[in-house]
Amino acid sequence: MDVDGVKNEEKPDLDIDKDDFQHEEDPDEVMTIGTGQGKVWLVKIPKHILERWSAVNNPGVELAKLRIYNDPESQNPKMFITVPAANPNDPPELFALDVHVPDAASSHTQMVVAERHAEQAPSTSRRRMTVLAGVMQHECNMRPLFSEAYRARVRAATRASVPKKRMRILPTAGDAGMKLARLSTGIGGAHNNNAFAHLGSQKGPKGKKKEFERMARAPRNQLLDMLFQLFTERPTWGVKDLRARTQQPEGYLKAVLADIATLHRSGEKNGMWELKELYRNTDTGREGVYKMETKEEEEEEESDEDEDMEEVA
Repeated sequence: MDVDGVKNEEKPDLDIDKDDFQHEEDPDEVMTIGTGQGKVWLVKIPKHILERWSAVNNPGVELAKLRIYNDPESQNPKMFITVPAANPNDPPELFALDVHVPDAASSHTQMVVAERHAEQAPSTSRRRMTVLAGVMQHECNMRPLFSEAYRARVRAATRASVPKKRMRILPTAGDAGMKLARLSTGIGGAHNNNAFAHLGSQKGPKGKKKEFERMARAPRNQLLDMLFQLFTERPTWGVKDLRARTQQPEGYLKAVLADIATLHRSGEKNGMWELKELYRNTDTGREGVYKMETKEEEEEEESDEDEDMEEVA
């Protein structure tokens, strides 16, 4: 049907079986509160006590005894619970009932709800009805007292929490378990027992050891003659080439070179030694170098003689 040019969409009716509603819960249930005027105590009990009480199915079985004592020094009475032991020969377990009174704001916020079988309920509704059992008035806690039964239970719990030491006997070489372990790791059977025995004993190719040459110092005058002769061959030398030609220790060679040559530290001749201009084309300047050597030798000899002399009083 068109109304002002707008079409109304007609949705088809869903085919729903009416019998399906019989198996669904009622969305809104009525709770009976006529008998819910009682006061309920919420008690937290130990786990082993809960398991023992839950296993009792016979009526008339004594679960525990509650004793209340009036304390003249306190307004709240003292309450104790005695629970018979599972073994009649063992002493009973003792608990103190610590009571906590909630404040007025939260005293009516916790309720206990139960279900009962409905006597006259229609076939299309649930067979049970919800009943308000009571309102929580006190919160209590069963606190175990120090007794022999409590100490025994604590010792048992401590022993159970300690990890046990496990001992495992390893199989020997001849056992089947050892062979299986070898197969699982890929080592193989008995013929491969020594397959890897030579790995630690093998030695790789010996590398060349660094050769240390001991070079004896030549006299200073002799080394100066060699250096002057080499500088006549070419003007610049590297210390490595000079050491190879003179066969002198590097430190001693550099000390003598510093007196007659200059080390270039930059440019194209970086790292090269070049003879000083004073000693290039004349022999007169070289005499001073030899005289300096003679003076130094005399001073060394005098110091050696002074060391050899001993003072006698």
